[in-house]
Amino acid sequence: MLSSAWNRNIFMTTHQPCVVDALAPEEVWMLERGSDGFSFISRGDEDPVVKAMADEGLPLALMVSDMNRR
Repeated sequence: MLSSAWNRNIFMTTHQPCVVDALAPEEVWMLERGSDGFSFISRGDEDPVVKAMADEGLPLALMVSDMNRR
């Protein structure tokens, strides 16, 4: 809503599952470290695991909870 009303983007980082649950997969961007040590970014709806979770109706908070245990 804010981005369409003000023509702005908001970038926020979190490890809190409840925050991620409030977002749609296309609103989630994931930063991960590759095996080469460099970080890469991907959008949630382009990730097969996130897409499968969303298709099943599972909360995205499960993904964040799993990532926090690594």
